[in-house]
Amino acid sequence: MGRCVKILFGSLSIIVALIAIGIGYLKMNDLYRQKLFARFLNKISDPNNTAMMDIRCNQLLKHSNVKGQVLEIGSGTGINFPCLHNNTNIQSYIGIEPNVQTYSYFYDFIKQWDKIPYEIHLLNDSATDMHEVKSNSIDTVIMTLVLCSIPDPLPEKVLLEVHRILKPGGKFIF
Repeated sequence: MGRCVKILFGSLSIIVALIAIGIGYLKMNDLYRQKLFARFLNKISDPNNTAMMDIRCNQLLKHSNVKGQVLEIGSGTGINFPCLHNNTNIQSYIGIEPNVQTYSYFYDFIKQWDKIPYEIHLLNDSATDMHEVKSNSIDTVIMTLVLCSIPDPLPEKVLLEVHRILKPGGKFIF
């Protein structure tokens, strides 16, 4: 009995040590962490999840009258594009995404639509400092499932940037 406990305790110690090493590696290696997160995000962003897509498309984005110069904060892998790809009221789309590892997933995902009627640009910016976006230049800002992942006190900075880039009368959808 004592031998089994020692073996079990030793095995658990090794597993805990490996997990700690893995977490430490992820904390120190931004590129690997971003690749892992991009892959994870792509797996959970399922456009075939009709309940979630109904909420996104029909209840949030469709009824919000998305139009004009559109900027999406946290464009990720492009999961909102099933709701936006054929919107002829959109003149241009800018995706703000600090994780460049998601860009290939984004572009692969939107290839399924032959003709998107507006230009698409992805910017490697932070939502707290969108210096590449002019003040009062955006008609619609979209930000779904993003604020919950931004640590304090940064949400205030994000909201100040949204206020800065939105045209007077512009819409903020979150």
